Amino acid sequence: MEIVILGIVWISLAMMVGALAEHWNRSGLAWGLAALILTPILTLAYLLVAGNAHPRCPACLGHTFSGASTCRNCGQEITVPQTRPRETV
Repeated sequence: MEIVILGIVWISLAMMVGALAEHWNRSGLAWGLAALILTPILTLAYLLVAGNAHPRCPACLGHTFSGASTCRNCGQEITVPQTRPRETV
């Protein structure tokens, strides 16, 4: 059911972009189709670049908060791997 609501909202927003483009004397059909097609592509690109902000617990694989020292699901202590500084040449 959530996917249907999401689809209706997505199409409605694309139609609003088209209507606004028509109001500004642009091609409403072209802008509406561009919004319909480009929105999921840009969203996917953002999610791939942004990554997951919440790390997973190594014991139970539950989501934890960034900077947490223990897992809120199983109580396992979480150690953050040390990152090495970049070497400059």
